[in-house]
Amino acid sequence: MGRKPKISKEIKIKACEEYKSGKGSFASIAENIGIDLSTVRQWYLTYQIYGDKAFEIYTHNRIYTKEFKQSVINERILSETSLADLSAKHNISSSVIRKWIIRKLLT
Repeated sequence: MGRKPKISKEIKIKACEEYKSGKGSFASIAENIGIDLSTVRQWYLTYQIYGDKAFEIYTHNRIYTKEFKQSVINERILSETSLADLSAKHNISSSVIRKWIIRKLLT
């Protein structure tokens, strides 16, 4: 059984295109969809890097090596890159990156 996102790929792309073309702010687009503006901002950051592929649906959890997780954590700490920017760059949820950091701090 596949995963079904709460908001379709088409709506996410439309939201990003509206913002890109100046037809709305993150806040106004988010209000129209009924979500938080930080979500629309995150979509847009990721869409800028990956285009339509940013919203592909995965049928299973992605697996990351320990080395990759450590490199993302190091990038966050050493370059002080924001979670939103790291999330967009690697197309990984910011909550997943946050969990990696917390686990690392607790070990």
